[in-house]
Amino acid sequence: MKKIILAALNARYSHTNLAIRYLRNSIKDLDYNVLLMEFTINNPVSEIVHSLIMERPYAVAFSVYIWNALIIGEIIARLKAELPECRLVLGGPEVSYSHDQWLKEHDEIDYLIPGPGEAAFRELALEGMDTDGPLVSAPNPHFNEIPFAYAESDFEGMKNRTIYYESSRGCSFRCSYCLSSRSDHALEFRDNGTVKDEIDFILKHSPSYVKFVDRTFNVSRDRSRDLWAHIIDRYGVTGTFFHFEINPALLEDEDFYLLSSCPRGLFQFELGIQSTNERSLKAVNRPGEFDAVKERIERLIALKNIHTHADLIAGLPYEDEGSLRKSFNDIYSLGAEHFQPGLLKILHGTEMKEIADEKGYAYNTRPPYQTISTPWLPAETISAYESIAFLVERLYNSGNFSLTLKSLAEFFESPYDGYHDMHVFYQGQSRPPLDRGRESGASFLFDYINAGERFDRVFLTDCLRWDWCAGSKNRHYARSLKSETTRSAAKKFMGMIHFFMSESGPARPPF
Repeated sequence: MKKIILAALNARYSHTNLAIRYLRNSIKDLDYNVLLMEFTINNPVSEIVHSLIMERPYAVAFSVYIWNALIIGEIIARLKAELPECRLVLGGPEVSYSHDQWLKEHDEIDYLIPGPGEAAFRELALEGMDTDGPLVSAPNPHFNEIPFAYAESDFEGMKNRTIYYESSRGCSFRCSYCLSSRSDHALEFRDNGTVKDEIDFILKHSPSYVKFVDRTFNVSRDRSRDLWAHIIDRYGVTGTFFHFEINPALLEDEDFYLLSSCPRGLFQFELGIQSTNERSLKAVNRPGEFDAVKERIERLIALKNIHTHADLIAGLPYEDEGSLRKSFNDIYSLGAEHFQPGLLKILHGTEMKEIADEKGYAYNTRPPYQTISTPWLPAETISAYESIAFLVERLYNSGNFSLTLKSLAEFFESPYDGYHDMHVFYQGQSRPPLDRGRESGASFLFDYINAGERFDRVFLTDCLRWDWCAGSKNRHYARSLKSETTRSAAKKFMGMIHFFMSESGPARPPF
């Protein structure tokens, strides 16, 4: 029996690959020994190649994305040199719309599958992984007919890892920067009965995190409400965390009524706002009025039971530094638990690539295709923005310094100005890189506060100490202060500061 390896290189260990499981199940009735092998981009290439060679496969198929494309290019060259008879098959979004370039640069590739791959991969397997090539295409059936991706055996190796699931494919929107905007990515739904059965199958294995990869989960309101209600009713107290990407403009009163019953810690909503510049949004086929969206987001956040994740993209047409500053401030001020200022990527196969080439964008021509400059944003502004985004990720998104960051903002005209000032300080210091640890963040903020002439240093240092106490092993003591009188709370707070600053304290702050 011929052995086929379906290989994935994930961005991190906690991630899993959905595509290779679809491919496996698309040929499970055929006479092959199919092996799934998942690595991360942090594994040495030599280690990955050695692991594949040891299996002596007849064919290896790779799922190629922005984050692993360059590494896979190295792997297939070395793998072909070691196993020249092994068939190498590539598929996935990164090769689908630049296949000419891949075939030109990598003569190791035997077959390349552009676009959705289940039907084409099955056709290739039916031919014994030996057919006229190199491009292999076949139209997929409707998504409702694609076999479910998972098997019972999958879950033994996926404890405490992200379980990806899709209840729909394609998108009804036509955002120019997204591959799902293409006309060959028509929106197709799995029927709700099937989705509920598949969710129930996944939840039998008590996953900690299920991430729906639907491009806009609530594009069909009745459908999304039905599925949310099913999850809330059955799995509200299981400890599983569900992620959905939604369009907040589509939320209605009925949604808020339903979501108000959602247990805290069950749902996370990713809100792709991207910009608050209406001209920029219109230029990329994403028209909308921020004021209307803002009202719905604030209403969602006010529920206090849905974890919210708000996105911003820098580099859209007509967004200059003043506009970017406003978009940053508008979205930051919403108060979402997670704020992600991202940078526009110019992807092959998107309308945005045509716009970028026409308007004179400068961007990386290799993955991840990030924008370097635009006619409206010079390279130095984008570089500063990337540093600001890094500080937001390390400080704001950590949730460790809420009071300190809120208090710091009072010394600046806007959040963007505050982070820009912090960026200048960070770039000008010879200090260890800011990592994800609480100690690293607290130490950086302490140095920043004490270097700033404009600040009330004593007050801000006390804020930082408060955040340290609230995030310590004894955080429940800090939280209990909310129920105290002002005088009693102040007295207890100073006692806590003394305790944490003493040698006997269990979590002495680094300042």
